[in-house]
Parts: sequence; structure tokens; C-alpha cells
Amino acid sequence: MMDDLDYEKHLDGYKALFGYCIDSPDIDQRQILKSAEEKAKHHHAICLSDPLFELVIAITSASQKLKDKNAKYYLLYGAARRMHLIFGAYREIRSIAYEERTQPLTQDNELALSQAVNNIYIHLLGILDNFAWSLLCERQAELASSLPRNDIGLFSKKFRKKCAAYSEISDEITIHDAWHEEVKTRRDPVAHRIPLYVPPAAVTPDQVEQYSASYSNLSDNLKNLRLHDAEQALGRMDFIGHFLPYFVHHPDDPPIPIYPTIPTDLSHLVRIWRTVAKSLLRREAEMDRHTPLS
Repeated sequence: MMDDLDYEKHLDGYKALFGYCIDSPDIDQRQILKSAEEKAKHHHAICLSDPLFELVIAITSASQKLKDKNAKYYLLYGAARRMHLIFGAYREIRSIAYEERTQPLTQDNELALSQAVNNIYIHLLGILDNFAWSLLCERQAELASSLPRNDIGLFSKKFRKKCAAYSEISDEITIHDAWHEEVKTRRDPVAHRIPLYVPPAAVTPDQVEQYSASYSNLSDNLKNLRLHDAEQALGRMDFIGHFLPYFVHHPDDPPIPIYPTIPTDLSHLVRIWRTVAKSLLRREAEMDRHTPLS
């Protein structure tokens, strides 16, 4: 059953609202679908903000309920810190790559946006490992010292086979397997030692020439200390081209749309935590059930 974390739910809603019909003429169908997709991306991205903020609080709160010292360590100083950085990066992305933006990114915007996208994907895979370490230490601490570190992970075959607590959540974690593999191969800035990058703008051949001329003008003005003219030339350069909300990884791969990709990836994180928390806090829940009312 879909909920607000699912992009498809928003898309289906807007398609129905806009009267999308496969029997419509092709030109009408494409235009309606495009409008529905844009609205769905916008609303889906908004709907992720509160769950991500709540996740920061939930992880921090859960760490205080754990019995094992190392389990607390991995959840509080690993997962909670990473979640704080992920949430901050998501807010940065939403503020810079806002819906319907067409103005090219300034140099500062380009740097901040690229850093935010890299922060999300560096810590997205890391936080999943933190969940696995915390679960193992809390529920089966003796295995934590004998299982090789590289084998400890929610998507590791050896971890799944040897961690008894994993069997409680297996069905709800394996549905994320294909997504996890895609993130590792297409969006992990560590995997290929190549950082993710957000291009500042897309330009036409004419705009390339315009940019080159403006850059030459800027250089000439700076060389002759005409600072006011240089500032104006730099300002003109900031408006050449058209911003497209995409980021790139490997140069041989196609660009990746920021929306709905990043909100969708983070919706997987929210769901995985909710699943892990049930097993991680099982003892706490059992104690609550058996505590007599006063």
C-alpha cells in the first residue's frame, strides 16, 4: 500500500486531477503527463521534510533505550550524526534547487549544491551500516567481534545468515535490495572514487560563445583594474544558460534527476529505519508489555 513517501502515489493523484488518459492525443497526453510529473515531484519532495526531521529525533531517542554500550555508540554517534547531516543537506538542496528554478547556479550555489548531494549519498550508505552494527551489538553482541567488519551490513549475505535478529525483519528489508544495489552502483561517490556533481547550467552553442566573450571581457577588465566593469561582466555570466535539476556521477552514465531521485532514496531510508527499530527495540517493547500497570 502506497503512502506519502511514494512518488508514484503523488503522480497518480495529479494524473487523475489533470485528466490524464492514455486515449488522449499524443501531444495532449505528453503535456498533461509532464505537468503531473512536475507537480508530483514538488509535493513528494515537501512530504519528505517532516519524516526526515522526525528521523533525527527518533534515532537519537532510540539510542537512549539500548542496553549495549556499543549499540548505543553506533546509533548515537554514527547514525544520529549522519542523519543530522543528511537532513541538513536535504534542506540545502531544497533551498537551492527549488522547483521551477531556471536561473543558472552561481559558483557558490554550485559548490553548496554539489556538496549537499555528496553528503547525502556518502552518509546514506554509512547510516545503513550503523543500523546493522547497532542491531548486532544489541541483539547478538558476541557475533560482533567474530564477524569480519566488511560483512556487517543489512545487505550483506553473511550478516543476514548469521545475525539472528535479522530474521525478524528479513521480508521488510529484502524489498529494498534492488534499490540498494542501484544506489551503490550509480550514486555512491565512494564506489568509483568520483564525487557527484551538479552542473551549474545547460547551454546552447550560441550561449557557449556568449559565455566565452563575457569571460574574455571579465579577464580584460580585471587585468586593467576596471573593477566595476569586471563585476558587471561577472553578473552577465551568471545569467547565461538554463539550470536543469540533475546531477552526474560517472561520465559514461546519463545524468540523474534530483527530483524524484533524492526524495525517493531518502524514503527508503525512512522505511528501513522503521523496520530496523522494531527489532532493535524489541526488548524494550516486550518489557513495556509485561510491566504491570500501577
